[in-house]
Amino acid sequence: MKRIFLISVFAGITLACAFGQTYYYEHTESVDANGVRTKGSGKGMYITFTSNSCYESDKDGHAKKTVSYVAGYDSRLDVHIYQYKGKQNDWHEFVFDLLKLCENESKQAPSYMGIAIGSSRYSQCMAVVNQHLKNYRYHYYYFNSDYSRMNSKRDGSSNTEVWVRVTPTEDRRPSTPAQFY
Repeated sequence: MKRIFLISVFAGITLACAFGQTYYYEHTESVDANGVRTKGSGKGMYITFTSNSCYESDKDGHAKKTVSYVAGYDSRLDVHIYQYKGKQNDWHEFVFDLLKLCENESKQAPSYMGIAIGSSRYSQCMAVVNQHLKNYRYHYYYFNSDYSRMNSKRDGSSNTEVWVRVTPTEDRRPSTPAQFY
């Protein structure tokens, strides 16, 4: 009986660690290259952390699929996984590489983004990204030591979005519009 109990406890701990920790963040402000601050959109998102990455998710930690647009080609839903790169200036740095979408694309069929099916799909996707999106290849998340604040920054943009971890409540959801526009 003790053996079954210990195995159950161990399995529970393992499962809990495997799925990571999920927090809710709200966009509170944006800061431009000159340090001018503007009020944020107020939108929120869940982010789930694993041992070496993070990704946008729902409140239960299930990955949220994001629409990816590349160079005017068709879009599709994809999971953007940000890889942990370590600490930079006391901030935890996570980075998403747009070329990861090319790696995913090379493993899938049928074609998307107008890329022909075949052995050169990855190189074709890379060429599209490098030609049209080279200044927007990386997206960074920076978190402070207790993960209560996040700065979000993209290549090619001088703006930084500031996000703060908050407790999600029903009143944070946008209200239903009074009329249809």
